[in-house]
Amino acid sequence: MDVMRPLINEQNFDGTSDDEQEQELLPVQKHHQLDDQEGISNVVDFFLVITQLGFCSVYIVFLAENVKQNMPDPHNLPIVAGWKKYPLFFGTAVFAFEGIGVVLPLENQMKESKRFPQALNIGMGIVTALYVTLATLGYMCFHDDIKGSITLNLPQDVWLYQSVKILYSFGIFVTYSIQFYVPAEIIIPVITSRFHPKWKQIYEFVIRSFLVTITCAGAILIPRLDIVISFVGAVSSSTLALILPPLVEILTFSKEHYSIWMVLKNVSIVFTGVVGFLLGTYVTVEEIIYPTPKAITSTPHSPSLNLNSTCFISGLK
Repeated sequence: MDVMRPLINEQNFDGTSDDEQEQELLPVQKHHQLDDQEGISNVVDFFLVITQLGFCSVYIVFLAENVKQNMPDPHNLPIVAGWKKYPLFFGTAVFAFEGIGVVLPLENQMKESKRFPQALNIGMGIVTALYVTLATLGYMCFHDDIKGSITLNLPQDVWLYQSVKILYSFGIFVTYSIQFYVPAEIIIPVITSRFHPKWKQIYEFVIRSFLVTITCAGAILIPRLDIVISFVGAVSSSTLALILPPLVEILTFSKEHYSIWMVLKNVSIVFTGVVGFLLGTYVTVEEIIYPTPKAITSTPHSPSLNLNSTCFISGLK
């Protein structure tokens, strides 16, 4: 090492070490490397943005072409329907918002119950947009041949649509018990409390069987899905959603300072509910007793279904 020391001292004649010299050179090298990497990154970002925006444009063109190909010209559709269609529409629309029974429990379970109106408005807005969109597209495709459920208009010779029907039917079958829970919890305790506790379970089973039989009998007597939906919506859903809530609010706050605008709002809602209740019930009962010939002759294998099924067949191709 003593022999080599003069050579090392000669190399470091300026008094700087190897580490110090490396630190002096690295910033210049790193600067050039960063410039190169930044330039490549900008190029990659540019083409990445162009590519993804191009994908989005392709999607929009694809959707537009399929909609124009599969949907008929809306100018050929009637501007308005007959007056008897509006009570049926009222019952169907009110029935669609069938979650009135879970509004108060949902509000009670919220961490910030004061924000419930905001959550309710957002949820109802999303649901309304989905319903209006699906209803509009379905009517544009099938016209007056559209049925109570759009799944009934789906082609029967395509496995994809058959699987949709099966899954939808399974979902309805599973949720039957959820819908059945509320009336069972209201009716069963009132009746079983009058009997000896020894026979309570037997009577509960009998009552549940009787209620299920009633629902099946109603479905057999009125085998038209659209009429059943309109009838239930006009009779019960309108009462629960439009008539009783404003009356309860008026009775609750009648002794407090109550603005005239609040009274007018509640009175108008009740009036709308009563009119819809009366007209909807009248039209649906008339349709049940005197069904239109079109409703009788229409079958799942009608030619109109085969013609309109091209809306879906062409979409698959």
